[in-house]
Amino acid sequence: MAKYILFISLLMISCTSSELFELTGQTMGTTYSVKGFSKGIDKSLLKKEIESFLKAYNNKFSTYIDSSELSLINKAPVGKKLKVSSELLSLIKKAKTIYNKTSGYYDITVGPLVNRWGFGPLTDKGKPSSSEVSEILSKTGMDNLEIFESAIVKKSDIYIDLSSIAKGDGVDGVARVLEDKFNIKDYFVEIGGEVKVRGEKPNKQNWKIGIEKPALAKGSGIQKIISLENQSIATSGSYRNYKKYGDSVFSHLINPKTGYPVDHKTISVSVISEDCAIADAWATAFIAMGVQKSLKIAKKEGLKVYFLVKENGKIKEYTTSNFGY
Repeated sequence: MAKYILFISLLMISCTSSELFELTGQTMGTTYSVKGFSKGIDKSLLKKEIESFLKAYNNKFSTYIDSSELSLINKAPVGKKLKVSSELLSLIKKAKTIYNKTSGYYDITVGPLVNRWGFGPLTDKGKPSSSEVSEILSKTGMDNLEIFESAIVKKSDIYIDLSSIAKGDGVDGVARVLEDKFNIKDYFVEIGGEVKVRGEKPNKQNWKIGIEKPALAKGSGIQKIISLENQSIATSGSYRNYKKYGDSVFSHLINPKTGYPVDHKTISVSVISEDCAIADAWATAFIAMGVQKSLKIAKKEGLKVYFLVKENGKIKEYTTSNFGY
């Protein structure tokens, strides 16, 4: 899920004990940014390690790479026990947990619907008919996926698309590279708008993240500045990536219950969590559900969530009581 919801502000500060490093690049069909403070860091080696990780990551999880582990699983026959890597299995398990907690509003098997509506790697065939949507919808659902200790079985010809959780998980992975291989403790990692921060800047200030204010047609300006301390944030918005069929505009976010693009007043959801992958998945689930249903589940799960809702031509904020930013 391509998301460019977050505008990042970073105060550049010089410090004798540590120096700022900043790296950028391309991955997962979007951009990445890594910033931090460390003493004597070899930036060329750091970038090489980050890009090596991201290349390996794409070779597991991308639906755009025919030879990726996920693509091979999608092509595999129904009923066969498929051995999967621990990384892929872990991500599928996280997705299944949120699928269960949202009664199916979060579903990594809606890929065929995403593709048919023209937002996936397949050729856009125009607006699907209601009968096409119903037929594809009947073949989705994570209940059609049996999960074992180190393998999975597709009980029907489902297609798994992890784009709604993979960017967040990729952020978590890059953070591990910084910590485990380079002992970097103060950093900011972002992929396509999903962010994880650790530590602080040399002036002892937390990292600050700006959530973009979405205009009715395009995003413009900053709605809210959030100070994060050792946390992750992911934002899902229904207004950035869309297609127009005839006179109607359709979002890239698919409601797994209906098979149609999300069409309600909730236009942006931001979730704060320790785990960026979890924040990414919950943000996707909540944008599909809308603010009222989401608030009930967020309260039950103790999640920190920020909603932007279009009401009477204006944008209104809703938050969970523990949001506190």
